[in-house]
Amino acid sequence: MLSIWLLLLTSSVFPRVEDPWPDRIGVNLSITLGGAFGFLASVLFAAEPEARRNRAIRNGGLIGIALGLVFYLVSLIVQICSEL
Repeated sequence: MLSIWLLLLTSSVFPRVEDPWPDRIGVNLSITLGGAFGFLASVLFAAEPEARRNRAIRNGGLIGIALGLVFYLVSLIVQICSEL
């Protein structure tokens, strides 16, 4: 019974996301992921000393940029191959 009320409450409070994926994927995805991973690292390493936290933020940003570029390149290759 509680789960039904919780489901009704959450479905009425939170907005519905219709299409979360963009129509186009550009190189700016890597910058966005770099920022998101850097922010995530800053949250996870908030209690650490400043030097370690800064290193984690830098590494998180670099990992996000790398993953974004890989995702972009894979999407580009799939698009080119599907048009052949």
